[in-house]
Amino acid sequence: MFQQWVNRLRRPFAAAGLDDREVLYAISNLGFLGFLFLSTWLGGTPAGHLATTLATIPLFLFAYLTAILRPRWRGGALLLILALALALMPVNWGANTYLVYFSALAAVYWPALRATMAIATALLIFAWIGTQLLSFPPFYMAITTLLCISVALGNAVTRQLQRKDAALRLSQAEVRTLAQVAERERIGRDLHDLLGHSLSLIVLKAELAHKLSRQGHARATQEMAELEQVARQTLAQVRRAVSGIRAAGLDAELAGSKYALQAAGTALRVENQLPALPATIETALALVLREACTNVIRHARAENTEIRAGIRDGQLYFVVADDGVGGIVREGTGLASMRERAAELGGSCTVQSGIGGTEIRVQLPWTPSALPNPGQVMPA
Repeated sequence: MFQQWVNRLRRPFAAAGLDDREVLYAISNLGFLGFLFLSTWLGGTPAGHLATTLATIPLFLFAYLTAILRPRWRGGALLLILALALALMPVNWGANTYLVYFSALAAVYWPALRATMAIATALLIFAWIGTQLLSFPPFYMAITTLLCISVALGNAVTRQLQRKDAALRLSQAEVRTLAQVAERERIGRDLHDLLGHSLSLIVLKAELAHKLSRQGHARATQEMAELEQVARQTLAQVRRAVSGIRAAGLDAELAGSKYALQAAGTALRVENQLPALPATIETALALVLREACTNVIRHARAENTEIRAGIRDGQLYFVVADDGVGGIVREGTGLASMRERAAELGGSCTVQSGIGGTEIRVQLPWTPSALPNPGQVMPA
């Protein structure tokens, strides 16, 4: 029953394109309504004024949810919130709480120019009423203005970063799609070149062996032996090709990361000296690279990123380093996932983050036996 109620409550937010985190954020912001009653807590408010304040809350909640869930009615909802702020001013100096909500929502949902003009106009009206009609102290008006501008700027910057992140994710998806298309075309060409000649030769050998065997010719046995040899060679070539196909995943991820970092304004230098890798190692490194570059794009504000990979002293090393702000204090699920992947392969993942940037280093044990066996098909 409780889960059904939660799902019913979540449905309109999901229809508006909000995930659970955004819903929780929107609901938690309602806690600032407590500032409406600050005057009551500090100095007492007449019962009539308190009742008036309480009466505005349902109207505000209606306007607040409408602004979030109904884009077509958003303008009217924001004007209603502004009207509540102005109407409540004579009886409650905490009415500026509604003005802060108006500024926050306008900065999130309206274009920058429109939001700036709307917030500036609202502040001018609020200031004129407060100073000319109600004799509010200048300090109160200054605090209100500062709060509205700070909240609006913070929300505008956050919204812009969210849009940039969404665009970046789309770009990364497009790059991966293009890389997959190019890889399929390469695989098609390689298999055509590889199998076309070999299978034609096998067919000719099989036909010749069949004819010779029907004639009882002694060469039939020799042709069958040659046919078996050609078939085995073809099988080995196919297995080597499959190994190459799997190894191309890291190259595709490197290409996608370079494109994504450049789109974020970060230059990338790659020094890749790795040989052909087993599927498990290649896949793990590709995922580590994706997570590391995502961290650079989201948090580092770096100008340069460097990727170094190779084999040294029996150890495979894979390093992603940037010259960003550094200072990783708390590791999230991304870094924890890197450590787990390295540990599963018997290696380690270390993170050094301080002034001058962040370095993520993965080290794995490497022996000749770790090389992919051309005669063994890697799992798909």
